[in-house]
Amino acid sequence: MGKENHIAQQLSHLFNDQFTITSPHMQYLRDSNSREYIGYYSDCLLWDFGYLNSTINHRINAAVMTQRASDSPINIDVLIAEIQGLLIPHLPKGFKSLYFNQTDFGDILSQTFLTTKKTNFLTLESTGLPLHLSGERITAINDCHNLEDFGDLERFLKDQKKNTAAFLIDPYIKEKGRLATPEEMASLLQFITQSGIPLIWIESSIGLGRTGQLFTAAYYNVKPDLLVYSGDLLGDRQIHLLATTRKYKKAIAAQAPTLRPGDAGSLLMFNVLLESLIQDDMLGRIQSLGHRFLGKVRALDANTTETFLFRGVGLCLFLDFQKPGRAKDFQNFMAARGILVHLSPWRPSVVCLFPPFILEDADVDTFIEGMMQFFLK
Repeated sequence: MGKENHIAQQLSHLFNDQFTITSPHMQYLRDSNSREYIGYYSDCLLWDFGYLNSTINHRINAAVMTQRASDSPINIDVLIAEIQGLLIPHLPKGFKSLYFNQTDFGDILSQTFLTTKKTNFLTLESTGLPLHLSGERITAINDCHNLEDFGDLERFLKDQKKNTAAFLIDPYIKEKGRLATPEEMASLLQFITQSGIPLIWIESSIGLGRTGQLFTAAYYNVKPDLLVYSGDLLGDRQIHLLATTRKYKKAIAAQAPTLRPGDAGSLLMFNVLLESLIQDDMLGRIQSLGHRFLGKVRALDANTTETFLFRGVGLCLFLDFQKPGRAKDFQNFMAARGILVHLSPWRPSVVCLFPPFILEDADVDTFIEGMMQFFLK
């Protein structure tokens, strides 16, 4: 019971302690030496991916049970091959290699790009990068400059050019609680292309499948030199991958990104998610329901006196209440109705909304009804 209670506490904390989970119902996969590969809460949804999707949840459980019934260890090499087959058609043109690694990419990027003269990475923001780089190696554009004021920004970029080893761009702007628009990014991306400085594009679960494409690189029509994906699964499970062009293949391969046997559970979950998104055309469905959802939110905004700003792509929506207390009230109100919303760790006045069960129009209506009750009460 001690282990089960500990798991219950972890899961309760994962949901910001809004829900007390007393019976985790964990399902385990073990190898022949009884080492645990995956523990999965059978009634839980993929919160960190934001899809909160019962269909994906059921498929993951089915995959777990099938593997369990086979009474054999998960074959990581087979899983990697299946995932690569799903991902490669969605990578930017010219990408030749795809590596998975559960260790930090900061060292790999430093070893590959930094030199005695090129000592710095240029990023959009200094916080929230899905990899660890020492602070003196990062200069954040948004700390001093506005993307929309490109005249000032261009002077800054030209001044930084001589020391810049690579641009490290994550299109999710934490300060604004949303993905940057293609229009906001256009001038910066044009400068990067013309500069000849390598572009490392950061993908995360915030953008995965949100824009009608699997990766956001296609949404912005960028051609990076490296693509780094860092995505959260359930709890502390994560998936990391790095894709590269032929130019950097040798340097990356020499650092031998590797996986551990214990990473098999994350790979299994990621494989099921990708199959659902790609093979079942959930990407198009997400966009269709996302437009419907945003339309209803706009109608709600027009018919209430509530002051809030909403931004979003697909079904990833952010509401800025301007006041942290009001955002917390909204979170609690929705939680009491069984609808999870998430307070932004970067701006406590911002609430992140991921409508549940995205495959059904009726569930969008249910979500909106909960919002309407709050705003019109």
